[in-house]
Amino acid sequence: MKPNLRGLLSETLVPCYFIFGDSLVDNGNNNARNTLAKASYPPHGIDYPDGPTGRFTNGRNVADIVAELLGFNNHIPQFATASGNTILNGVNYGSGGAGILDNTGKQFFAALLIEQYSRKLRDLYTSGARKVAIFGLGPIGCVPTAIKGPLNGTSCISRTNDAVQIFNSKVKSLVDVLNKDLVGFKYTNIPCCTMSTRGGLSFLRTDFVYFDGFHPTEVAVAIVAKQAFSAQSPSDAYPFDIQHLAKVR
Repeated sequence: MKPNLRGLLSETLVPCYFIFGDSLVDNGNNNARNTLAKASYPPHGIDYPDGPTGRFTNGRNVADIVAELLGFNNHIPQFATASGNTILNGVNYGSGGAGILDNTGKQFFAALLIEQYSRKLRDLYTSGARKVAIFGLGPIGCVPTAIKGPLNGTSCISRTNDAVQIFNSKVKSLVDVLNKDLVGFKYTNIPCCTMSTRGGLSFLRTDFVYFDGFHPTEVAVAIVAKQAFSAQSPSDAYPFDIQHLAKVR
């Protein structure tokens, strides 16, 4: 492993770091699952020191970079292989294709998603979690997969992005409710940055936002992670960034 930020912090800002999510944070869990959603082959991992590991991008994902910013010397291990004392530092439960609801993939109202999301977050609180950073959705209607076909890559699907905005606004409100209701629990909402529609695999991957039809490149997620960790404005993180969240007692 060769994290770019190693050595900047003498010790970790938090004792452990647990990750939940989909393919945007999956670091190899799907390798051990019976699923077509795998990233264990080239060109995935083309810029990662260990090559293809199951990350759905060319290098590190956002969970990896946040781990480095928090001061961890190694990326958080995947649930599929984590064992022994390594789990004391945290576990990555991310899995490509995962969703809030069991029947992910169908159309559901944002209110239902938020209701289920709230229950799962409260379950984390009951299990002992006290500091949680929630990443919002990006403009899904602008990813390469969404705009190809009839749109011919010339525009975004507004109805999809409108639904994303509704969900993100409800997530922000949920953060306020949970911070008020759960004593000692600190949530912060990290909206995804606005990304362009330029995508595709390139030998100059630093010039592109998207690695494939849906997943961003390492350079794109690095921007998101750094803004989430050290926000320059309330639009980057609400009510505070990850660095502040880590220091809250």
